[in-house]
Amino acid sequence: MQSDLQQASSAIGSAIGADAAEFTPTGEKHFIAEAALIEMGSSFLFAFLKGVAKKASDVAQEKVGDKLGTAIGDAFGSLLNRLKRKEPPVGEKDLEDARKEAETAVKAGGLSQAEIAAIGQAVATAMAAELSKRSDATVSNRVADQVKIEGLKVLTPGA
Repeated sequence: MQSDLQQASSAIGSAIGADAAEFTPTGEKHFIAEAALIEMGSSFLFAFLKGVAKKASDVAQEKVGDKLGTAIGDAFGSLLNRLKRKEPPVGEKDLEDARKEAETAVKAGGLSQAEIAAIGQAVATAMAAELSKRSDATVSNRVADQVKIEGLKVLTPGA
C-alpha cells in the first residue's frame, strides 16, 4: 500500500501527464515514463511543502510579503535544474521531512484551516507563476492547482 505522500506524488504525476514535456529541457520533448512523472510529482510536492513551511513561518513572524514568490522561484529553479541534469529524485525521506517542517510551522503559528488553505493558495499561485516562465500558463495553473490539492491533503488529512 502506498503512503499518502506516494499517493500525492502519483496524483500530481498523473496531472502532469502528457504535458510533462512542458517541464523538460528544450530538445528533450518526448514521451516520459510513469516513474519519471511520479518523480516530477514528488519534486513539485516537495517544493509546495517547503513553500507552505516558509509562508507559515512568515505568517507566524508577521513578515508576509514578496519573499514567498522569491522562495518558490528559487526552489523551483533548483528542482527544475536538478530534473534537467537528471540528478536523483526527491526521496520519501525528503518528502516526509518537508511535511514535518510544514506541519511544525503551521502548528507553531496556530493557524486555522482557513489560514492554511490561504497559504496553500498563495504557494500554488507562486508556483504557477514560476512554472509559467518555462511552460504554458494553462498547464502551469492546472499542475499547481493539483499540487495544492494533494499538498493540503497530506498536511491536513481529514480536513
